[in-house]
Amino acid sequence: MGIRARIPTKAGINLVTVLPELLTSPKLTADWEQRLNEVAKGQASPEDFMDGIEEMAAELVKAADLIILAGGPTLAQNRFFQEVRLREAMADFGGVVLGISAGTMNTL
Repeated sequence: MGIRARIPTKAGINLVTVLPELLTSPKLTADWEQRLNEVAKGQASPEDFMDGIEEMAAELVKAADLIILAGGPTLAQNRFFQEVRLREAMADFGGVVLGISAGTMNTL
């Protein structure tokens, strides 16, 4: 099967232009894939991987003026927010938080 082209929508392009560069970097994807492969091979722990996600989430919250939390299966979303300690990261957040799903509104 050949490689298929992905054509971004206007909404996708608009989203990428407002996200922090860190989140749109191909390097981030490559780094995460490498770390996940190390976890799969037993060369790194899942906890260490999630600790890195938690640190990044805290850094992103500190740098943000607006946080939009949206959609997903409620229980999985709540579990993820707990794993990355999002509530704690947002404790002193002075910007605007927009929660647009039951899961996000119930989490925070």
